Formats: sequence, structure tokens, C-alpha cells
Amino acid sequence: MIRPLAWLAGLVLALALIDGWLAGRETRARDEERRVGALFKPDEAENLRKQPAFRVELAGEAHSYGRVEGQWRCLSYHKAPADARAVQALLDGVAQAEGIVHARTAEEAAAFGINTPRTLKVSIQGPRAMQDRSGDVLATLEIGSAQGGREGCFVRKKGTPEVWSIASDLRAPLEQRGAPGLPPLLEPSAVPAAWLEQGGAIRITLVRGAERTVLERRERELDPASMQPGMLPWTWVLAGGGAPELDVTLDDGVAGAFTGFLERLPYVAVLDAEDKDRLGLAAPQATVTLEPRTGPPLVLAFGASAGEKPVALWVETGKTLFQVAAEIFRLALPEPELLTAKPDEKAENPWSAALRATSAASAESNPFGAAAPGVLPGFPR
Repeated sequence: MIRPLAWLAGLVLALALIDGWLAGRETRARDEERRVGALFKPDEAENLRKQPAFRVELAGEAHSYGRVEGQWRCLSYHKAPADARAVQALLDGVAQAEGIVHARTAEEAAAFGINTPRTLKVSIQGPRAMQDRSGDVLATLEIGSAQGGREGCFVRKKGTPEVWSIASDLRAPLEQRGAPGLPPLLEPSAVPAAWLEQGGAIRITLVRGAERTVLERRERELDPASMQPGMLPWTWVLAGGGAPELDVTLDDGVAGAFTGFLERLPYVAVLDAEDKDRLGLAAPQATVTLEPRTGPPLVLAFGASAGEKPVALWVETGKTLFQVAAEIFRLALPEPELLTAKPDEKAENPWSAALRATSAASAESNPFGAAAPGVLPGFPR
């Protein structure tokens, strides 16, 4: 009796060992499938991020981008200046994407936002993008849903079945718009970022008809005893035409709001540069000249205005014809009394209010609308 029991116990032990081995193999196989990896090989990734053009497809629209004289522009939208940092971040994110595989069949892709109307596509193109009928596409990344509550998204390299979860969110910059109807990735301001890198303006001249207003940034006489936290080492002065006794020092908050508004001047559209004379820019109605400490000044030339209709704006530095809202035009050329008035501590200044309203409109211009919250299949809570 003892011998059969011993034999049975040995068999149970053997089966347990085999079951454990099979479970371990399954776990190792699953871990192998979900290990961190890169979508592109290192040499391929380095080549992709150096290419001169790319195409973005989203929600039934497509936009082409390319380098023009060293600057990124949206070729499909009047060669509008693109945000160089945002573009490079996107290209780096595409080329250097890495993560773990969440699905391996086409049938599973839709659960991760792939092969749906919300799918975004970024195609990196070679130097023959404009000449080649197929667009000289070197690689395309399909971007699915953002990961609920996490910074990241699901992607698939076109031509392969795997859906990957990556740590960077490539959707966000493609869904942001400076204004309704604008393509993604454009410069956020009519003032070129490259010009601002010179240090900003130290003298601003506003000209509208016969009216001329000059603002000068002057170094503040620093007194440690009277210095306040956050106080800048300069002040802005409304120059009195060469008579120092007529100079008016502006409130720091007002001056900062106005100069910051000019440097972040929002626009609603970019137009064909050939239309600038027809829109009143052969003889501009008004100009704002920003002079840096070194380098050439930046001139913002405004065309004819009529009521609440948008106003054309020519920026010679970037050879770009913008269109700004009528209220933005008025705030860019305020009356001296508005600049020198005592600020109302209970009310927001008009320049900050305008920028805030623009940001709110930008947030609402997502072509997909608000993303539905939730947890996607295969992604833990």
C-alpha cells in the first residue's frame, strides 16, 4: 500500500513541477513580448530626425511642412512660419519612439485609437518630397489614443501590425491650434521667435497717422533698501520728445503687460504674401517698431482697418502676411492715456485679458473635440 501512495505522490510532484515550468515559460514569453523596445533602429532614427520635410494627416485634413531658407514652414498654408522647437520635438518623438507592445493584430488596433477617424499620421519625407509623386515618404507613424491619466499615447509604425505604448504624447502638439482653422505646429506669435532670442525690445515706436508714441526701456537706479521682490532692473518710460520733464514712467505691471502682449502678438490667419498691397500695406495705416539692443529692428506694419473686420499685418523679417483681430490691432497701438493710466487693482488689464481669451479660443479649437476619459484595453489603472 505504501509503494502506490509514494508513486502517486511522486506523480503529483512531477505534474506540479511541469505546471510551474509551463507557467514560468508563459510569463517569460509575455514579458519578452512586452519588453521595452524602439520602433526604429538607431541609425534609422538619426536619419529620420534630420529630414527636411514631413506631412501631417488628421481629421480629414493634411498639411505639409518643409524647410525654407533654414526655417520650418507650413507649405500647404501660405508658407506660414512653423514653431521650430515644436517641430523638432515632434520629429524627435517620432524617430526616437520607444515603449512596449500592447497588440499584435489589426483587429485589436481600433481599441487603441488606430484605424479610426481620430487616428493621426505623421509621415517623414526625404529631400524629394515635392518632386516625387509618392512624396518621398521614408516612414509613417500612426498615432492613436492618448493614455488616460498618463503622459503617452499608442502608436503603430505603418506597415507593421504591432501597436506600441510610448511614454511621450505625440497627439497634444498636433491637436493644439493658435486659432480655429489654423494648422498645428505654427509659430504662436506674429513676432518671430528667432527675433525674440536677441533679447527683446528696448525701444518701441507706435505710429498711427500723425500720432507717434515712443516707449523706452531705461535701467533702474537700484537701491537695495527700496528693492521689492520680483522688481525688474529697468523701467519703461513714455518719452516726452526730448524733454526729460515730460517723460512719464509707466507702472511696471502695465508696461510688462503691454510689451509682453506685443512679443506674443496673436493672429487669426496667414494670408498669401502677394496680397499685401491689395490689403493696404503699400502704404501701411500704422506701424509698431521694436528695436533690440543689438541687431535690426522688427517692424509690424498694419493695413487698412474697418470696424471689427480683421486687419492685415505684414512682418518683413519673416516675409509673412498675417491677419489679426480688430481688437488685437487696437491694443497693439493704444492711446498714451491708456498706457499712463493708474491700473485698476480689481480689473484685469486689457492686454492680459486679450491673451487669455486667445488661449481659451485656442484650447477650444481641437479638431477632435474633448477626448473621452477612460482606461483603454490592456492598460492598467
